[in-house]
Amino acid sequence: MGTDWIPFELMNAGQRSLVRWIHPGSEPLFVAPFFRHTVQTLLDGDSPQKLTPIDALLHVQPVKAPKGFIFHVSRCGSTLVSRSLSGVARHRVIAEPAPLNQLLLMENLAPGHKDRLLKGLIHALCGTAEDADCFIKFTSWNLLFLEQILALFPATPWLFIYRDPADVLQSLSARPPSWANNEQLARLTGLVEPSAAMAHLMAILERSFEAPLPHFDRRARAVSYAQLPAALPEITDHFGLVLSAAERAQIARIGQFDAKQPDEAVFRPRVREALQAPAAAMLPLNLLYEKWERIRTGAAPPTSELSRMAMRDEQHLARRDAAAALEDGRILDLISANRMPLPDTALLADIHRRRGDLAAAAAEFDRLHARGNTAPAVALFQAVFHGTRAPVRPSPADFAPAPFVIVDDVFDAETNRSMLDDAVSKEEIFFQTELHKADKYGKQQRNNLVTYDMGAAGETVRACVRQRLPSICECLNMPAIAIKNIQLKLAAYSHGDFFKAHQDNGEANPDRLISFVYYFHAEPKPYEGGDLLLYDSRFLPRAYVRSRYTRFIPRNNSMIFFPSEYFHEVLPVAGKQGDFRSCRFTMAGHVV
Repeated sequence: MGTDWIPFELMNAGQRSLVRWIHPGSEPLFVAPFFRHTVQTLLDGDSPQKLTPIDALLHVQPVKAPKGFIFHVSRCGSTLVSRSLSGVARHRVIAEPAPLNQLLLMENLAPGHKDRLLKGLIHALCGTAEDADCFIKFTSWNLLFLEQILALFPATPWLFIYRDPADVLQSLSARPPSWANNEQLARLTGLVEPSAAMAHLMAILERSFEAPLPHFDRRARAVSYAQLPAALPEITDHFGLVLSAAERAQIARIGQFDAKQPDEAVFRPRVREALQAPAAAMLPLNLLYEKWERIRTGAAPPTSELSRMAMRDEQHLARRDAAAALEDGRILDLISANRMPLPDTALLADIHRRRGDLAAAAAEFDRLHARGNTAPAVALFQAVFHGTRAPVRPSPADFAPAPFVIVDDVFDAETNRSMLDDAVSKEEIFFQTELHKADKYGKQQRNNLVTYDMGAAGETVRACVRQRLPSICECLNMPAIAIKNIQLKLAAYSHGDFFKAHQDNGEANPDRLISFVYYFHAEPKPYEGGDLLLYDSRFLPRAYVRSRYTRFIPRNNSMIFFPSEYFHEVLPVAGKQGDFRSCRFTMAGHVV
């Protein structure tokens, strides 16, 4: 179908989802500050309309990719940027289109289908004119879907516009946005009810500042409110625009005026009155703001750049993780000193699980549950820490924490000691790990010793897994498994050994269902480190969030079970060099 028609609303008719379209005729398009203003002008002029099934969006024929995306945290000058770009006649600037917001919040669509609809909708909004350059300015909370949007348009450059969070919150409190009372959006933040209350606004804003960090690369540019309108030439260069002197002058002229009162009020960055919120409660937001200031000024590389740099120099990644640990410790110190209130989100619980204090994490998730917090992560960890059935597993396209089961005192003390003695006696038959070629692992990915000659100790562990498997499947909310095989190896991690982030059921081993690790070592514990990090993961496409994980500190004679598709990592071990008995020993395997 042609895309001269503009999709302006999604609606339901019984069980059907429909799209309302309107034809602009010869009306000048998108010269007002927001998409809704253009639509209202067309409606007032009785422009032709039509209805189609929502799947009509799947058949939109794209002309070219959008020229640029504008993401922002709200009340931060993004409208000034979009209005200035619209001053060039060939620019089609779509500012906060309602149908895009409606589609992002639809919950009854399969992820792949939703992605195709979203791509078709954006192409339909951009139109068919081959000589036009299209820009989308997203609504602020669309940042929660940034990864999904960027994946659909991998070549499109984008901006992240931000402002001091205290000023943003002051403006949002004075004039609450329409999204403050959106129930679906409230569920995404883990709050019980939508509200214009400060806690709700802060939760959304914190997610908005966090969302771009893992994806900030060469396509992206950070722009501070304080830079406007002076940064407009840098923005047009970032989008790769070829402009005449007259067009640059027009963009600069529009940028001199308040975007919502064009030609009437001169734009000047506002400094608002002090926010009436506890300073300690603002700490997470202020830390994020400071991080963005460092990224923008070049004082710190963005997160995605750090990931690439770490392939060449592992110290960069270690420094970032150390800085994150310091931030976690700072927040805990403030809370313990009563200088920061207990949060209504999972901030504190996530800190505890990152630090490996699972008892404290369990207590915090209990507190959140008692307060009525129904976020999926709270429900999951409630089940995990109480040994009950985990909730329904999330959509494979969504990041989610991994369910797990921990068993302490797996064997009697004599069996545990004999396993250590037997492992040490086999020192000569251990060899450097070599994984399946299809897994593409090498010594840069994994370094430790293994053997598959486990004798009676291996059969003891396999028998334990068989006995416990029905209850493990129940707790992990997985179907009963008809065991074909229990793969097993004996591993020894000495000083400096590690295993970087990976999945156990990659392309070479897709039939692995449940992974398990049995820990045993000398007493007192002769090494430090070697912690297992179980990352919040998704599976379509496969990815994990490096800053969100549950840490397991190895305990002698304990075992952990978890689904094999979740990413996990073994941190480097610090121990006695040349003393094999001081290794971190495990019997690790997979149920197939």
